[in-house]
Amino acid sequence: MDNKGIKIRSGNGNDKVKITITGKDENGKDVKEEIYSDGKNFVSSKNKFSFVSKIENEKASGEVEILNENDKEISKIPAGVKVYGDCYGAYAGVFTADEMKTNKDTIFSKLVENVSSYTLEEVEKITWVEKEKIRQTAEILAKNKPMTILYSMGTTQHTTGVQYIRSYAILQLLLGNVGVPGGGINAMRGISNVQGATDMGLSHILPAYLSVPQKDQKLDNYWSSFGKARLGKFRQNEIFNIVTDNLQEDKFSGHKGGNGMGLWGINYKQLPKGNGYSSQVMLRKAKEGAVKALVIFGENPMVSSPNLKIVKEAFKNLELLVVVDIFESESAASERNENSSTYLLPASTFAEKAGSVSNSGRCVQWRYKAIDPLYESKPDLEILINLGKNLYEKGVLNFDTNKFNNWQEAFNYVFNYGYSPNNTGFNGEIVSENVLKEVTKCCWIYDVIGKYAGVIETRSTDEFGDEVINKGTNYAKRRDNISDNGEGVYPGWGWTWPVNRHVLYYVHPEKGKNLEIQYKFKDDTYRPNKKGSYFIPNDGFLTKEGVAALGALTSTLKDGFLPKHMEPIESPYPDLSKKYPPYVKFDTDTKKNTSNIGELEIGDVNEFPYVLTTFRVLEHMLAGQTTRNIPYLVELEPEPFCEINEKLANEKGIKNGDYVKISTKRGSVKVRARVNGRVNEKTIAVTWHWGFKGLSTGDSANYLTIDAVDPNANIPEYKVGLCDIKKA
Repeated sequence: MDNKGIKIRSGNGNDKVKITITGKDENGKDVKEEIYSDGKNFVSSKNKFSFVSKIENEKASGEVEILNENDKEISKIPAGVKVYGDCYGAYAGVFTADEMKTNKDTIFSKLVENVSSYTLEEVEKITWVEKEKIRQTAEILAKNKPMTILYSMGTTQHTTGVQYIRSYAILQLLLGNVGVPGGGINAMRGISNVQGATDMGLSHILPAYLSVPQKDQKLDNYWSSFGKARLGKFRQNEIFNIVTDNLQEDKFSGHKGGNGMGLWGINYKQLPKGNGYSSQVMLRKAKEGAVKALVIFGENPMVSSPNLKIVKEAFKNLELLVVVDIFESESAASERNENSSTYLLPASTFAEKAGSVSNSGRCVQWRYKAIDPLYESKPDLEILINLGKNLYEKGVLNFDTNKFNNWQEAFNYVFNYGYSPNNTGFNGEIVSENVLKEVTKCCWIYDVIGKYAGVIETRSTDEFGDEVINKGTNYAKRRDNISDNGEGVYPGWGWTWPVNRHVLYYVHPEKGKNLEIQYKFKDDTYRPNKKGSYFIPNDGFLTKEGVAALGALTSTLKDGFLPKHMEPIESPYPDLSKKYPPYVKFDTDTKKNTSNIGELEIGDVNEFPYVLTTFRVLEHMLAGQTTRNIPYLVELEPEPFCEINEKLANEKGIKNGDYVKISTKRGSVKVRARVNGRVNEKTIAVTWHWGFKGLSTGDSANYLTIDAVDPNANIPEYKVGLCDIKKA
């Protein structure tokens, strides 16, 4: 569509009507074109528009009709009406508020159609929640604003986890709870730096959410590919051009023929090509022998990963296993083959190291070191740097010799002599602060114009959106706890990316303008003026149309344009599974199933009639390698257990405190039973923090869980499966 131009018609067959189109061409340059039509024939624009921001119909003599590349009518604009937004969206069009509710081609209409079959009775059957409670909840949400949705693993740990989050976002948009303090949807992370860790890369993305270059992909093709599949007035590749224009020599790779030596002394050809494995695929590959070495920082897959039977086989088959942790974990002590090697490196705790953490609100905060590392433990960063040094000395990690003569020079350039020249000392505060400089210089999400966030120069805002420029301060260390206007926004606390914007799209209730500054990019260079719009127009959204997108317009999501219900892989209701098929398909001829990680062991409701779910307890942290070594916490919660309903316990002859055996298609565990009324009579909830190391040991629920994953996020379906229970 971007290369087809626009075909447009308006008029009553007699008078010629002037239609003015404003937007951007395929190179991102601002374009304004006038087209004259008498309403008889469609007239093609001279320009090839990649984005249309405004269409003006001069006379009230006829509606404007717009055609797509296949000459199919995609939009009609009433005579004399100015329309803001892009005509290229799915189900095209920009519509008035009244039309949105009635026109069958709006995304809102498609949403209404999509949810129409979910009656209260149907939802009650799917969720086990009484329909009257659902109705009451809807009324409460509609009447009380603003409202935020807080979610955690109960939402995400499903093969439909991404669908759930998308549903929350759509609900909040419809309720008007987006762009206001106290609104939105917010993840309750278990760790203070989950967002920061994600910002720095995953198996399929480089730092700052840049895609991983694919095999045989040339630099120019890779560089120009950013943002192609995304909507947005200011696309990711344009943001990248800003960064490369200003930081040509300091990026990991150059552009337009540059050598690209980069801040790290590497160039594009040294980057790994192709996406890495997600965790569950990686473990299956290790089991098959395709993954031979694994380095683990602070994670304990031998307790935390689903279907531990496969995890155990995977760890056994590794040639090299390196575990960095505070205590010896189940992963470090896992069974290994005879000729394999295992290394356990003692790590420092959070209180023994300094550095930045980024929370779910995108706020970068500084964590100070309370004490020096005890015994022989070292901070993760020092371990990583030593690993890099040794890889360099063994000829595995190579810096470009045109920029750096040796590893020490490269290190000194990046970290400003965090180590002493003879490599005998380590100043974690200096190194960590220089890492923050590096991140803010190279990651567009932290500062698009390439300034260090608070270290060299930071562009922030005051209470009413007026620009304030600050120099020489690490803003992650700010601790001003004054809330402007009492609305729960703290602009003086830490540093929230981008540009210290705490609430996206927020319009100040008194000033009627965006609370926080927005930069405007001028002409075709996209370099910022001192003031203006930064990403987000005052009257619009970060979408190509300038309005909120209810559907996944050009997304790569595997499960559809709009959210829909799909049953879990192991469902207690075969009839619902037929009506709402799960993502994983079952071949009735071969009796095998297919998923994006391989074949799964799937239980049948006739053999496993109850629903299994997992949960956490207050006293233990995740896989427990720390908390199960703290006597006080072990005394409070000494062993794993399950919770079952009193009615089910009576049927099974189980009393409170009895040991029970819980089984699934994948394995079984022995735990104590706690009989209460907290869970449904068809549900068994099991803790998962335990393993065979530490002061407190026991079976993890993950011997039971299925390793099916969400097709988009690859998160396992820990929260639902089929099981059976009996007295042990």
